[in-house]
Amino acid sequence: MPKISSYPQIASVSNDDLFVVSDDSKNDATKSMTVEQLVSYVGTRAVKVGDIVDPAEAGNAGTFRYREVGNNSYIDLAMRTGASSYAWINIVQNNW
Repeated sequence: MPKISSYPQIASVSNDDLFVVSDDSKNDATKSMTVEQLVSYVGTRAVKVGDIVDPAEAGNAGTFRYREVGNNSYIDLAMRTGASSYAWINIVQNNW
């Protein structure tokens, strides 16, 4: 499954930014991509969402995270909940 990352983390994206895409199904082969290439790439593939342990804040508002606890899995979304507050809001929960 491809993983997309940038270093350092950036709050906004311009056409000059580069992202690194690695694919664990291809022995973590990596490739640098421009914003336009990344948009095209993501538009034709699934994107894996990982577990983010950082608190919800302005910098990650709109970010999805996937997490597992015991026999439960969750998809959460970082959302603004007040004038200056943010929280991880659970979108869906699965139990097995």
